[in-house]
Amino acid sequence: MYRSSGPRVRKAVERLGRNAAIVASGDMSHKLKADGPYGFAPEGAVFDAFVRECLEQSDVRKLLTVEPGLAEAAAECGLRSVVMLAGAMDGLCVHSEVYSYEGPYGVGYLCASVRGDGFCGARKCADGCNMRCAFCRFGHTGPSGF
Repeated sequence: MYRSSGPRVRKAVERLGRNAAIVASGDMSHKLKADGPYGFAPEGAVFDAFVRECLEQSDVRKLLTVEPGLAEAAAECGLRSVVMLAGAMDGLCVHSEVYSYEGPYGVGYLCASVRGDGFCGARKCADGCNMRCAFCRFGHTGPSGF
């Protein structure tokens, strides 16, 4: 459901003919510290590192491969909105940048930007290109490949 919402958001923006920003929750795991509001689970740090790595590598497609058990054990609450964002980026060359990550109170907070730059078929992602297409590295499987 969340994945399929993204393309609908993008189509609405395209119909308007304007640039738009999609804001997705950056709340990650809620189980980073024993004295935090939800206690500690080792999966919390693993989940947060996974999401952070995906965004540092501009690999939004990989976000869709997170194990449901890991996300549940981490008590995350931002994955669904990030999955919606990934759906809005289907077929686009994507560049993401992580600005900050912290978890001082037992909840992980991630601040990043994700930018889509043209459709995959219109631009080849060459070696050394700082844009990563969600499909170039996966055989151009297209939106149904997610």
